[in-house]
Amino acid sequence: MNPAIRLWSRHAANCFLALLAAAALVTGCGPSGPFKAALEKAKTGDLQAQMEVGQMYLEGRDVKQDSTEGLSWIKQAAQKGFPPAERSYGMILRVAPPPAGNAEQGRQWLEKAARHGDTLAQIELAGIHGLFSPPFDFVEAMKWVLVAEKGGSTNTPSIKKMLEAQMSASDVAKARARADEFVVEK
Repeated sequence: MNPAIRLWSRHAANCFLALLAAAALVTGCGPSGPFKAALEKAKTGDLQAQMEVGQMYLEGRDVKQDSTEGLSWIKQAAQKGFPPAERSYGMILRVAPPPAGNAEQGRQWLEKAARHGDTLAQIELAGIHGLFSPPFDFVEAMKWVLVAEKGGSTNTPSIKKMLEAQMSASDVAKARARADEFVVEK
């Protein structure tokens, strides 16, 4: 092949690659485009964006996977009282192995989310108290099921049925009284 043609071909290929890279940067279509946008919002204090950045780090979505950084972003949003982040942080702490994980601290964060009206956290607490973590407290578990139901959750019938099978009518009445006393914290 003629050396001039070979040089031109290599130059054309390099120019094409440079144009593709430039187009990706200009349009934000690069793999880090969504991450960069979320990170910018998170840095301004947007709690939903902080949680999203944390999830992206945990999953390695549009950014290199980094569990420590991901947990840090989710914790920031949780510490500011954002219920979905409180729930997410609590669930991570409950299942992560030590030193990052701590089941009791996880339960406490889930309770914060539940008290802030997060029905998924309320259902998780029902499971903790009545299905997953002995010694069981069926009255407390049923309270959280009823609170979640009152909050609009439609995910309660099966757990409610399982708990009712373990409880006396008196215990169900106690759970209803506790649920009736529950007030969502702002």
